[in-house]
Amino acid sequence: MAEVAQQQWIFSAIAGHGDKPFIFERDKCYSYSQLLDRIDSAHAQLRDWGIAPGAVVALQSDYSFEAVALFLALYRNHNIIAPISTEATGEVRTRVKEGHVEWIINTGKDGTSCVQAGGERGESKLLCRLRVENRAGLILFSSGSTGKPKSMVHDLDSLLDSYRGKPSNNLTLLAFLLFDHIGGLNTLFNAMAIGAALVIPESRQSDSVCAHRAPSIHLVPSKGERQRAGFRLDHGPVQIQGLAPPAAPLMQGQLEPMVAS
Repeated sequence: MAEVAQQQWIFSAIAGHGDKPFIFERDKCYSYSQLLDRIDSAHAQLRDWGIAPGAVVALQSDYSFEAVALFLALYRNHNIIAPISTEATGEVRTRVKEGHVEWIINTGKDGTSCVQAGGERGESKLLCRLRVENRAGLILFSSGSTGKPKSMVHDLDSLLDSYRGKPSNNLTLLAFLLFDHIGGLNTLFNAMAIGAALVIPESRQSDSVCAHRAPSIHLVPSKGERQRAGFRLDHGPVQIQGLAPPAAPLMQGQLEPMVAS
């Protein structure tokens, strides 16, 4: 029961935010209560597709209401989630292979689809421990700038638990960083923990970003310094927030390279 209670806190937090705005996407606004409803239906979809707990599932999407709901449904299902934001076929194929992905969920323009990837089941030490302990996982990939992308496995329960207990705040955050970037997920997790609203820009070009009246943007510090001049919004100064240091569990060995089975 302790494991269930630990995982369920994020859903209790979402329920507690009620009808507060959660995501502004294009011309639509979705509330936290709508998010909770979509998580429930997405979780049922996972069962219909046959995705079992412990399976490695790639979620191919950038930031969207649908992608966030599917991410949280996979989390509830104790899956190991590999977000992939690129649409380049070769890069997707490389990440699917490197991450030992078993299923691919795509939230494309034609709707949400799910296919079996046919990859080998990963058997790294951390993947096996996550499955035995019925815990959710997160796979993130390096940029591949010095070779093929490398995958790193996180204990998602431990990572999310580091956001627990934050005070409520009506902040509005711009979802600037990619959905498959630790900084982009940091923005999401912070927002859900405190009940903030997320604004999804139609592009990450400065003109599009400046069109949104979000007073706070999460950026990695180096990019924040390079881009600061581009985000002096006409409605006032923007608060550029650097990312917090990695959560303690990630600094204590709960992060390891994937190894082939």
